[in-house]
Amino acid sequence: MSEGVFYLERLSSHDELRRFWLAIKNFIETRKTGSIELVIGPAVAPGAAIFVFIRRVESLCAERGVELHLRWEDPAKGSQFSATFDVFRAKFAFHEQPSTKVSWLTRLLEGAGHWVFRLCRESVTIASFVGRLTEGVVGLVFRPRRFRVEEWLFNIEHVGARAMPIVGVMSFLIGLVTAFQASVQLRQFGANIFVADLVALAMVRELSPLITAILMAGRTTSAFTAEIGTMKINEELDALKTLNVDIFDFLVIPKTGSSLIAGPLLTAWSFFTGLLGGMTVGYLSLEVSPRSFMREVYGILTVADVWVGFLKSIFFAFIVGVTGCYMGLATEHGADSVGRQTTEAVIKALFFIILADAFVTVLAHVFNW
Repeated sequence: MSEGVFYLERLSSHDELRRFWLAIKNFIETRKTGSIELVIGPAVAPGAAIFVFIRRVESLCAERGVELHLRWEDPAKGSQFSATFDVFRAKFAFHEQPSTKVSWLTRLLEGAGHWVFRLCRESVTIASFVGRLTEGVVGLVFRPRRFRVEEWLFNIEHVGARAMPIVGVMSFLIGLVTAFQASVQLRQFGANIFVADLVALAMVRELSPLITAILMAGRTTSAFTAEIGTMKINEELDALKTLNVDIFDFLVIPKTGSSLIAGPLLTAWSFFTGLLGGMTVGYLSLEVSPRSFMREVYGILTVADVWVGFLKSIFFAFIVGVTGCYMGLATEHGADSVGRQTTEAVIKALFFIILADAFVTVLAHVFNW
């Protein structure tokens, strides 16, 4: 390789081609030269790798104002692949636009703009979905013959009855742990009986609705999304539309309605099993009899406490049902889309559940519930 002349004798590996590229780049950037010559030896087989390399050298020379002389040492091979390289150069030039430096603030604002745009567009879609669901429910009230009892009972069994074991076990353990943590401090002041107050208020106002909603989000929302999404990619929804079957009456309303019925019932079951957990700790560790425990619970709880808990459970159950059905109908054709939508449905359901929990809690504080 003489001054300004680069001879590529062979192409045995991509590392060797990279070193050759770095040598050319370093020469152009450090030497003030008007032109360079790139000679391709006869042992180099023209292909995608060498074409990309030549195109990058051409771009670098054009950027630095350096004239590039490209010469194939074997003229026959050079003329043979000249036309192929011209086609490659035209296609590769489309992807190789000169890079412009963008500030971090511009990128941040651009990303925020895209995020806000997607949020607004999805909010409109969700509002339209909820409106269509409300329209279907109102139509069901005025036309009760469209009410499909078997479908509702089937969904209530799957959403509610079959979730009772896991909800019961989780609530029992959380009530037990809550009472045990409280007993460590209350025992020091001889206030053992107040463990019932703490467990009852924590379970009925916050923990029972939240535990139930989280378990329903992981169990029910994912099931609704996967079921409806699979029906969509198998073109079962298209078949139902061809038969003039309303998708909302057939799928969305029964699933959302069963979630609304099962949510408060599972919350009541969670509260009951949570109290059992707290009662177990009180009886075994604090010498609080079950009768005294329940008397204290009855004295501390008010109608407002129970109302707040069940109001949360209604909000949470609605979010679980609507999110599962909406994400299922939004599934694209493809098996991987079902997995993505199911994962995203659970994440969105949990996010909206926490948001609704904060909203109802603030509302209860404002109105002194």
